[in-house]
Amino acid sequence: YGTDAIGGVINFITRKDYDKGELTLKYGDTEKNIGGKETGASIAFGMGGLKSDGYNLLLTANVKKQTHIASIAQKWYLRGLEAIPGSDPPTSGRSFPGRLVDFGITPGAYANAGADFSACDPDFNTIQTLTDTTPNGTPVKRCRFIYPSTQENLPDTTKADAFGRLTLDLGGDSVAFFEASYARSKGIGRTAAVPIDSTAGHVKADGTYPSFALPISSKYFPTALLTSLGYTPAQFDTLGGGLTEIAMRSVPVGLRTNNTLNEQTRLVAGLSGVRAGWDYDAGLTVSQAKGSLDYYNYLHEGRFIAELATGVINPFGPQDAAGLAALDRARMEGAMRRSKSTTYALDAKVSRELTTMPGGPVMLALGVDLRKEKADDRPVNADYEQGLHIGGEGSVPVTSAIRSAPASRPGPATSWTAS
Repeated sequence: YGTDAIGGVINFITRKDYDKGELTLKYGDTEKNIGGKETGASIAFGMGGLKSDGYNLLLTANVKKQTHIASIAQKWYLRGLEAIPGSDPPTSGRSFPGRLVDFGITPGAYANAGADFSACDPDFNTIQTLTDTTPNGTPVKRCRFIYPSTQENLPDTTKADAFGRLTLDLGGDSVAFFEASYARSKGIGRTAAVPIDSTAGHVKADGTYPSFALPISSKYFPTALLTSLGYTPAQFDTLGGGLTEIAMRSVPVGLRTNNTLNEQTRLVAGLSGVRAGWDYDAGLTVSQAKGSLDYYNYLHEGRFIAELATGVINPFGPQDAAGLAALDRARMEGAMRRSKSTTYALDAKVSRELTTMPGGPVMLALGVDLRKEKADDRPVNADYEQGLHIGGEGSVPVTSAIRSAPASRPGPATSWTAS
């Protein structure tokens, strides 16, 4: 059954005489109890003897659930440090707590930053000390984000399928069969929070990147810290208009989460057997596949820039109620993409031995395959279609296609052999 096979039932599908029942329960867990727990069940039931009762009915079903494993529980991303002593873990300059881009500093990298500025957490950050100094000679320091620490090594998944087949004895060597199957797979994948700086934005018409600008009038602008490092108020307004550039991670929003759901339904009716010396096999198949993609904890670029400009979002530490509300307004979440494909297929083939020659039998095989396929894959969120989430992959086109493929084919078994 090739790519149309449904996991767990392939060993039963080709049988026409299964008349038993079987139940299997599965459970597994990691030794350190860090996630990745697996539970599942399989059931198979068959009844009826094809020759004795004139029919055989086979039913199977499977379900499997596996929980996620957070990468920080295994810390495989630190293996390079063991192999190369003195090396650093993989990091990004788009960190949380965030950074003042034009000053090159993370407020939380300094002990005297203040209560509104979170320190660099060693589980998620490294502190980078540069050779550059501030105006009073203090080394420039900033947090770098160990982004793999917030990702997952294994996503949450739930899979289920059901299969049924009824085979009827038509007498002689001929049977009719009817099949129905359904498979469903749901995944929840999480990756690091949205990286935010100008290079994560979309290039504007004039070829420049947008600014993620914080007002220097915001209570979260580290005036006291910068003053202690020797900067003057005249140096604060780096972008003009009372604004300065920031870079950060949307850690307060949460990990970017992709929910995917894939479903497949398949119906088959067919005949097979031997008639008048011809082996024949014919089947009509209707199958349909559906897919969906939902986003959670993503940020809309334009809305986030607008909310950041109000000064209520803290790029460097904990959020108050106003900051959390602003981040919620900037979210880009929900249904993003839907796909559907449908296939109709009629496949028939006949073969027989014509004669025997000294080198072996002369066989003739003929077949026909009529197929119509329709596929539709489209964004269902206008902002997603334009790729307007921060770090988005660009515009997302609608893809639709219809293909009809009639084909008559001489079977590959058609051969002449002589010695």
